[in-house]
Amino acid sequence: MPNYRDLVNSLLSPSQQTDLSQLIFRVELGAAPEHILDFFRKFSSCWNRLVSDATELLGEPLAVATVELPPEVQGFKAAAQQELQQISDKQLYRQKLESMLAQALRKLEATQQPGYGVGHDLFGVMWLDATRL
Repeated sequence: MPNYRDLVNSLLSPSQQTDLSQLIFRVELGAAPEHILDFFRKFSSCWNRLVSDATELLGEPLAVATVELPPEVQGFKAAAQQELQQISDKQLYRQKLESMLAQALRKLEATQQPGYGVGHDLFGVMWLDATRL
């Protein structure tokens, strides 16, 4: 599985061009409670849609399912188009788009977490008192 955090961070590096196809979120869901599976299905679809919108603006479209984005990131493509229309230099265009994509992906991640503890470790500390055995 790709290291998504490094890939998103690379979007913000002006000296690095990110292969956006590596950002496509592909994860085996396996067995989990239905609400967890539903979260990952929706989240990955929205994530992939944002990546696809960016690649389309670069003239490198990726085929992903069309889904309605949550309100927090719904305007990404239109805002990017408007912001980029004044940039003629291809490298600057891509840098700006990658930066905007990173912000949109981070916003998606920050606003769509349902609080199920998905993706976090769960641990506990147990103290055994053997003095009374």
